[in-house]
Amino acid sequence: MLAGDNKILRSLILAGGLLMLPCAHGAERTVATWCEFDLPPMYIPADKGIGTGIVDTHVAFLMNKLPEYEHRVQLSNIARVVEQMRRHEQIVCAGMQKNEERESIMLFSEPFTTTAPPKVLLPRRLLDRMRPHLNSAGEVRLSETIEKGTLVLGLTAGRSYGRKVDDQLAHFAGHSNIVIRQASQDLAEGVARMIAMGRVDYTIGFTGEQRVLRDAASIPGAENELVALPIEGLPRYVPIYIVAPRDEWGLGIITRVNVLLRRHWLDPEFRKSLLQGQDAAARQATETALKEINPNNRR
Repeated sequence: MLAGDNKILRSLILAGGLLMLPCAHGAERTVATWCEFDLPPMYIPADKGIGTGIVDTHVAFLMNKLPEYEHRVQLSNIARVVEQMRRHEQIVCAGMQKNEERESIMLFSEPFTTTAPPKVLLPRRLLDRMRPHLNSAGEVRLSETIEKGTLVLGLTAGRSYGRKVDDQLAHFAGHSNIVIRQASQDLAEGVARMIAMGRVDYTIGFTGEQRVLRDAASIPGAENELVALPIEGLPRYVPIYIVAPRDEWGLGIITRVNVLLRRHWLDPEFRKSLLQGQDAAARQATETALKEINPNNRR
């Protein structure tokens, strides 16, 4: 946490729970602008309002539990979010992973859910060129693929894939085998279209966005179908957080969010979108991960 965070947090607690109470009738409320992206099924924008995506529905629930704020929604991109956080604008963003750059300018809530680790996605016709960079378990040795391979990786600027992948990508910043697409409101479709046009060979994506990537990269022929390959050395899941600027305002809203997460962790209304569409194995993995990250289980 930032210097002085503990002092601020104690002040908030000693304030007699004032942060827990709605504003008095007629009192002016602080504006909190929630950022969303175009990335089904995690985010499904709905005319400048929170949509029906997995992250969206969690955010809508939290908004309703935070009446002391006036909530607004901003359709955004990662680069814009990062710049706004640097400028200490009063924004909140759900669905973020931790990395060193973000932790320097953002405060992170308790993780509110998890996702399966990201995978490499590439057209089936390129599997033979990827095989030399797979380990015995069929996992992609990512650093080796970038450094020694002939395939070009396409990414969207500012995205995070969890610390282990981010660290590898940072090591190869500027490498000729990586093409960075300018940040946009859609986080995945643009890169998939680059694959379809042959401008890049493969990308990295989370399980939830693989359908979007496949649809956007779709061109006739089974050999052009995107296949997903695991990446070597990744954990079973990646925690997902809610973030705010690294300042006193951000600490206030993240403190409130953490209280709500603990109180409503297993609330069916809060979790209603999380398990939709999952098969039995995926559901079990999600439920196991939620038990492991449940903040109520930590002393």
